[in-house]
Amino acid sequence: MFMRFTALFVGLAAASLIVCGGGSTGPRQKEPGRIYVQNVGYVEDGKKFEVFVTVVSVDGQVPGDRDLPQGVQLYQELEIPQGGEPVPVTGVLHGGARVVLRFRVTGGFGYQTREWELPFEVDGNKLIYVTGVNPFEGKLYYEERSYG
Repeated sequence: MFMRFTALFVGLAAASLIVCGGGSTGPRQKEPGRIYVQNVGYVEDGKKFEVFVTVVSVDGQVPGDRDLPQGVQLYQELEIPQGGEPVPVTGVLHGGARVVLRFRVTGGFGYQTREWELPFEVDGNKLIYVTGVNPFEGKLYYEERSYG
């Protein structure tokens, strides 16, 4: 009886190796990369707005020089021009880095200013594609996309 169960177990193990391609690959490693931001949005009534971004933290720590693009100072606001090219807002960070970005949006809606602090995780180069804002509901509309 023991031999039958052993043979059955060995047979099932061999079949699972064949079906799975020979072994487990484990969890996928997150890739290093930068975060970029692009502003293509309009306020709901069609007016333009300005977007500024600041890196608040990387992995819960104050960002270091290596965490920021060359020439950018700690807590410096980067202007993200309306309809412009993507702007790098971080240096190359390790895969899985958790980054908090502060978005400050002005104009287009009675010169109010709104701010959001939003978390992102690095997995290769990432584009934060800002598509719109609703200042009355306090919402920033954006998409996270793979970039490059």
